[in-house]
Amino acid sequence: MIATLSRKKVWIPLVLVVAALATGAVLAGRAMSASQDADGAVSVHNQNQDPEAVSSYWTEERMRSAKPAPMPNPED
Repeated sequence: MIATLSRKKVWIPLVLVVAALATGAVLAGRAMSASQDADGAVSVHNQNQDPEAVSSYWTEERMRSAKPAPMPNPED
């Protein structure tokens, strides 16, 4: 009986610690997803253009004069 009580004394705090860690992980995940604003959101674009039309549009001259799209700066 004493051995059973000492096992319970070990298991109860262990279960409480694991439950607290799991709860903290869930809450942290929710906080991270809730804090994302429109700048961090994912957007999807469907392209239905003919590949040959795209290839004929992008001539060598257009490719040379093309400007890169603005990219997000992680330092901002």
